[in-house]
Parts: sequence; structure tokens; C-alpha cells
Amino acid sequence: MFVGGFSLGGITTIATMNAHPGDYAGAMVLEGGLYSADPSILALNAGFCFGLEAQLAAGQIFDDTTLPGIRGIAGLAASDPHGPTPLPGFPPGSTNHQVLVFLLAVPQVGPLWPTHNFVRCAGSVAEDRFFYSLDSRVIAHSVLFNDYVDNLTIRDISCSLAGERTFTGNLGAWQAPVYLLGGGLGFLAQENDMVPLLGTADVTRNFIAPFGHADHWFSPNHREILEGDILSWLDRQLDGGDDSGD
Repeated sequence: MFVGGFSLGGITTIATMNAHPGDYAGAMVLEGGLYSADPSILALNAGFCFGLEAQLAAGQIFDDTTLPGIRGIAGLAASDPHGPTPLPGFPPGSTNHQVLVFLLAVPQVGPLWPTHNFVRCAGSVAEDRFFYSLDSRVIAHSVLFNDYVDNLTIRDISCSLAGERTFTGNLGAWQAPVYLLGGGLGFLAQENDMVPLLGTADVTRNFIAPFGHADHWFSPNHREILEGDILSWLDRQLDGGDDSGD
């Protein structure tokens, strides 16, 4: 049996590897990060960790604005992409599609953007486009976002990336093969930082440096670079082949 997941699922996979290192035949971490060796990332997330702990202490157990906000603008970008956005704070004439590109392709400040250059999809607001992702796939996924973010979960991610070892301190006990998928504007660097912690040298990387967090998923050739690559790795594991490498 294998364990794996994308985004929060990839993050949960790391925590599962840490808690149950002998229970799985392999793991697939698809754009997930819980560990960093970069002092700037540690410092950034220390601030997020502190802020989230303060929110939790004050009884703010969820955020019900960020994801619904992105979901709402994705709906507008689908129904009226060239129409002027109703959202405040954008230059006059900004369209709904430009705002969607801004929200997903420009690094923001907050715990849902855990590195300085973290974006969901690489793109350009000036050019009003995503570089590697199809609009149809971006919108189809974005309109399914949750109604809220669980602040305790985000606290655990931020504090782990700030140096807390609750979910990474036992990764040396993991001996099974690992498949890592990452974008350079997503969790690629944090996945690389995690590799020396693992008890296995059998690590396969599917890294694309220009990609954002979800570009593998939303790419027009996703069947080749995402699903197909994962299936090939799984086939090799089930066949007992050596899939170690870069």
C-alpha cells in the first residue's frame, strides 16, 4: 500500500510518513512541504506561526474569506472574463480575468503563501495570462475551493516550516521509496531540503523549475507530466524495479 497526495494532501503525506514510517510501500509527495533549511523561509513562517497562534488563542479558528474570495473571482472570470472587476483595490479597468491571474500568479503575504515567491500558477498580470496552466483547468478547480481554511491546520504547517519538528522529526525512520513532485515557485525547494532527512536514498524527483504550485496539475500536458509519470513510478515499484535517481 502506498500513501500520497497533492498540496495539503502532500503535506499530510509527509506527516504520515513521519508518524508511520514502516506502514507503507512508498510515498508520493506532490507539492507538499513541512521542512525548510532556508533561514529566510524559517523566519517568514515564524511570523506566520506566531500570528496564527495568536488568532487561535483569540478564538479565531477559521478563515472564511480567502478561499471563497478566490472562488468568487474564478466564477467571475469564467462568466465574464473581460468585464471590469467589482473587487476594490485594483486599477480602473482591471478585468475579472486579470484579477484571477493576480491572485494566483503574484506572490501574496500570508501563511497560504509559505515562501517569498510562492504562487499557484506562474503567469503575468500585464500579459493577462498563465504561462503553463489552462484557464479551463484553473477555473474548474478554483470554483471548488472550500468555504473556509482551518487555522489550526495552517498553524501546524507554518510552525513546521518555521522549525518545529513534530511532523518531520522521525523522517529518518522512513525506508521506502519516495516520489517527489514540485514546482520552483511552489514547494520544490522544501521537498529538496527534506530529502536528507529521509532514511531512504530511493528518491525520484519530478521537478519543473518554472512551475508554480499547481502548474503540473493544470498543464495542458498534465497526463504526461503528472498522471502518466506517477503511474510509471507506481508500475516500477510494483514490479520491484529500482526507481532511484534525480
